Amino acid sequence: PQRLDVGDYTTFALCRNGWTIYNRLDVFVGNCLRRYGEYSYEEQELFESMLGPDDVVIEAGAHIGAHTIAISRKVSKVYAFEPQRLAFQMLCGNLALGECRNVFAYQMALGDHNGSVFVPHEIPGVVGNMGGVILNGVTEGEKVPMVAIDSLSINCQFIKADVEEMEYEVLIGARQTIKRCRPVMYLESNNNHKRLIDLLTELEYAAHWHLPFMFSEDNFYENKEDAMANTRSLNLLCLPFGHPAAARFAAGRISSDNIGVTITKKGVA
Repeated sequence: PQRLDVGDYTTFALCRNGWTIYNRLDVFVGNCLRRYGEYSYEEQELFESMLGPDDVVIEAGAHIGAHTIAISRKVSKVYAFEPQRLAFQMLCGNLALGECRNVFAYQMALGDHNGSVFVPHEIPGVVGNMGGVILNGVTEGEKVPMVAIDSLSINCQFIKADVEEMEYEVLIGARQTIKRCRPVMYLESNNNHKRLIDLLTELEYAAHWHLPFMFSEDNFYENKEDAMANTRSLNLLCLPFGHPAAARFAAGRISSDNIGVTITKKGVA
């Protein structure tokens, strides 16, 4: 993609969803945007197929907005939360570039209660996983607010959470919202699948694996031996019991007693 490197780590590039600011040293999101102009486009396609123009979306862990911008173009309103300050700055820059006037962005974490959380100090000028910061158990760093979704009193139709093993806590803090609104949910699930699926079952939701590649198959031609070409992210599409889209995803439905696949970062078996 057309791009301009500025500063020690920042790149400004024309990507699939428009002009985008990202960290070129980031090994996942930034790397995909730099080389292919997109990040996890299968996720974007799924979101676009599930969302409508009157929908309200809550996004936990919006990062730099790689999906926020595309989502905002399909819905009425997006509430985007990102606790990392430098990632949040890039998120706001990308929302401004995309003229996303229906997005309300907050430098906050979402969790199971209202309070605060420590975010490890970001080191943007070295190669690393900028979006892979784990907050659970952190006792020092930058202190930022944490809120429970229930305290926001938002009526929503879709919740997306990519919060590095805090998805369970996000749902605990959203119990009343989930019961009231019955939103479709899309959750990263790297570990502790059973605990998360048990909670979803309690909330009367069916969980379905969604394992998108980091970038679309039509980009594999550049280097079929690329280590990222076969790398998937591990996510759950969660539908309330009786949802009209249930039949479409029935083959991927799982329970805590039957995870259904052997999951690795390279795919499934």
